[in-house]
Amino acid sequence: MAWGFSDIPEVVVDYVRGVFAAANDKVSRAMDVYPSMHEESLDHLLIMELTAAPPAFFANERIGVAIESHWLGGRWMWHRWEIADMAFFVILRRHGHLQIRKVALLQTKRLYSREIPVPELERADFEIGIGRIADRTDPSRPLSTRRQFTFDGGCVYGAIHAGDHQMDAIDAYFDDRGIPVYYGFYNPTWLPYSA
Repeated sequence: MAWGFSDIPEVVVDYVRGVFAAANDKVSRAMDVYPSMHEESLDHLLIMELTAAPPAFFANERIGVAIESHWLGGRWMWHRWEIADMAFFVILRRHGHLQIRKVALLQTKRLYSREIPVPELERADFEIGIGRIADRTDPSRPLSTRRQFTFDGGCVYGAIHAGDHQMDAIDAYFDDRGIPVYYGFYNPTWLPYSA
């Protein structure tokens, strides 16, 4: 008998949601403490938190659930474009047999504070991916200089906007493959926020 989402017991759904909520909270709190943290570091923190969640067994339902997370950032996934930063697998087994597996692709973006300039991105930034970080030539401030970071309703997710070539590629990927790509947005725990 094939399983659908409606066949998954609510206690299992609540567990998975709880694991993701706790991981999201950890990443948001990291932005509270380190407001200039790079998006890739936030990705790795999210993956670390999800990976640290051990498989769970629900005795009454006789179901085991495991969450796997994989970082994909910087990889050409479709026509030389990075489509997703992460892949997640939620795997449910009963009596050791696979019942259902849910796969989700996630493209993440961070909120930029008013004090951090939003970098102008070029096509090569998405084609090359994370390797582009090595090309930085912008000036940096001394580490000993105190800085203020302010997040409010006027801040933007600088690496994404309507009509962007990467968003067009993600939409085309979905049209071609039928696999949805979800967006994850990194923020501090509340807005407005200042650190």
